[in-house]
Amino acid sequence: MPNQIPNDDYLIHLLHKGDESALTLIYKKYWQIMYLAAYNIVKNKEVSEDIVQDVFVNLWNKKDKVLVKTSLKSYLYTSTIYKVYDFFRKNKKMIHVELLDDFSQKAQVLTPENQLIHKELIQQFEDVIKVLPKKCKEVFKLSREQGLSNKDIAKQLNVS
Repeated sequence: MPNQIPNDDYLIHLLHKGDESALTLIYKKYWQIMYLAAYNIVKNKEVSEDIVQDVFVNLWNKKDKVLVKTSLKSYLYTSTIYKVYDFFRKNKKMIHVELLDDFSQKAQVLTPENQLIHKELIQQFEDVIKVLPKKCKEVFKLSREQGLSNKDIAKQLNVS
């Protein structure tokens, strides 16, 4: 490959073909923004590194199925944030109240570029919520906005 990094569309094309050098180039190009996104939330170097590594392992394992709708940067940033959520879901004892209080602020602290990516992510998230069926939307709002447990939601909606 030439000294300059190919554009993202070409890197995705190479990745789909199983070209390991494409993964290396994607890593070199985006690992830092992914690490910083994770670290801003988790505040732990090793955990943040593991999260970024997991995103790249998943990217390689699903290389033939990867579908990037907006930009590769946005895709990787979003994947990193989802891995952070997954980490906290699996490690609930590590969640601190202050972490949840200003999550949105922490997710976009570093650069205008991160802020733009974060805004794109929020917009995509809101678009997905808009197309959910009415009951799913209601369950989501009770869970995420009001913080109710599955048991409390079931009781409130009178479902099992």
